[in-house]
Amino acid sequence: HRGHGKWHHTSALPPGPDARPGRRRFGPGPASRRSSGPGYTGIVSEDRLRALGWDDTFAAAFAPYAERSVPGRVTLEHQKIYRVTTADGDVLARVRGRLRHQAERRDAFPAVGDWVAVSGGSVAGDEGSIEALLPRRSRFSRKVAGGTTEEQVVAANIDTVFLVTGLDHDFNVGRIERYLTT
Repeated sequence: HRGHGKWHHTSALPPGPDARPGRRRFGPGPASRRSSGPGYTGIVSEDRLRALGWDDTFAAAFAPYAERSVPGRVTLEHQKIYRVTTADGDVLARVRGRLRHQAERRDAFPAVGDWVAVSGGSVAGDEGSIEALLPRRSRFSRKVAGGTTEEQVVAANIDTVFLVTGLDHDFNVGRIERYLTT
């Protein structure tokens, strides 16, 4: 696969400062380097990604984007700004380009737990772009509040959900029903 623009990873790294045990290169062949934001070397910690739930299925889905982006998991969404955790740290990003223009419904946008391909951005504070949303294995969704029947994805790629609510002034039976009936 080397030199053909395909996704490639290997545990064999050339000698140098990045050749440490437990490090793998995700992207083009082992001899190349690419830059996706300040300080990015194309070397990612497989251990960090795997701790976030990364596996070979997600890696295969990410393959078409490896030349121009890095994999990351959405850990926070607030008014269309996402915090994406990558192997190098957290990056703030927005959905841009083809993904934004092709999304016809709310559930086509990333949710917490989604794996995405993110380009640009840096842990130093530069804003990145979410280029692609990798296929979801699961999603926890509900009907949005109000009279519409639109789906709201609360979280993606999760195995277990605990529904917890306080019994204080914020207790809302309707909210609990929306979660339980989805």
